[in-house]
Amino acid sequence: MDMSGAHFYCHAQLSFFALRGIPLGALLLSCVGGVEF
Repeated sequence: MDMSGAHFYCHAQLSFFALRGIPLGALLLSCVGGVEF
């Protein structure tokens, strides 16, 4: 996956979890960690 693809995927995950009330701090950490979901 290229960086732009990973970046887009990261934002999609943030939006998805934010709608469910999951703390964004945890999502940002996993995003920076390499998007493991």
